Amino acid sequence: MEKKTIFLIVPFFDVGGQERFVSQLTFILGETYTIKLILFNDENIGYPYKADLLVLREKSQNRRMDLFLKCIQLRNLYKLYRPVCCISFGTGANIVNLLSKKHDVMCCTSIRGYVSVEEIRKKKIYRWLFRRSDAIIGVSQKMCRDLKAVYAGKTIRCIYNAYNWDIIQPDVSGGSVYKDEKIRLIAVSGIKKAKGYWHLIKALSIILKTEPSVKLVIVGPDVDGTKKKLEGLAVSLGISAQIEFTGYKRYPHVYIKQADFFVLPSVREGFPNVLIEAMACGKTVIANDCLTGPREILVEKPEQWDGNRFTDFGILLPGFHTEENYEPDVIEPEDTLLAEAIIEIAGNPEKKAYYEKAAVGRIKYFSIEACRNRFTSLIEEGSQKGN
Repeated sequence: MEKKTIFLIVPFFDVGGQERFVSQLTFILGETYTIKLILFNDENIGYPYKADLLVLREKSQNRRMDLFLKCIQLRNLYKLYRPVCCISFGTGANIVNLLSKKHDVMCCTSIRGYVSVEEIRKKKIYRWLFRRSDAIIGVSQKMCRDLKAVYAGKTIRCIYNAYNWDIIQPDVSGGSVYKDEKIRLIAVSGIKKAKGYWHLIKALSIILKTEPSVKLVIVGPDVDGTKKKLEGLAVSLGISAQIEFTGYKRYPHVYIKQADFFVLPSVREGFPNVLIEAMACGKTVIANDCLTGPREILVEKPEQWDGNRFTDFGILLPGFHTEENYEPDVIEPEDTLLAEAIIEIAGNPEKKAYYEKAAVGRIKYFSIEACRNRFTSLIEEGSQKGN
């Protein structure tokens, strides 16, 4: 029996959590469907894929004309390949998908960050556009609840990202990537405001007063110029020698595996892939309870969390201030709380070992099989309705 065809649209395929997930999804759904991976730009392919690659190459410097050209190209691909479903990732891809919608193709939009939820809630044009979706996919329960409040009766599903444990489990037989035996905190992400790294650097300055052997490693590229601000803060605090910026690493898991603790100080997330990946590496994780993501990962019943920082699967701290503060003399309460949590867990080997074991057990909830079943169920339900 011939496989049904699915379109997956993402603007770029170079670096990033969204792109990494779409890469994985081509393999997950490729066992059941014929996958057409559609990009706006294929100049820098950063991830493997199991799909036929198609590129919307016709472009214009005029934004409206560029959008029009992309929609025309996508409609032509509909005629050529006759997909049953088109799933888009990211704002640009979602808009093209929605404006190109055909009545006989299921139109699924994927919301990856809470910023997109806020845009839908606040802007009429976005509310109108996403109303055209046959289904909206969110990556956290919080996002889906808030979307359902806007679109009563619409199909809205929470589908968590899936993870390839074979890739995540790194080979460390080649020796340590670190040059000394210091206690290492690690954080991994593109360096930008939303990641809240000023909180972590200030917390480090507190930790070093009692634990001078601690070092912080930040793995990831500078996205918006924030790295320079962080370096300036570290110099002002006199701790720059205790911080290492490694830059971008395609597979950062070897750095995570050989660190002692993983810290996620983000003030905004959709669903933090790297938090799950750190848990898969057997790390004790410390995270900020930002609006979406960490609580659903670290707490068995997130809606019943009582605020106790020592949760089922890691350490979760109350929401940090979201406004940047690079003043070295301004230590906010959450900076102190973060430092205290790290000091406490570092001084308690039994609790550290407990969370390392709990972390590995938790990742089964985010399996490839669970992700495949959720996507397949959504696609087949939509196909049966005649979308």
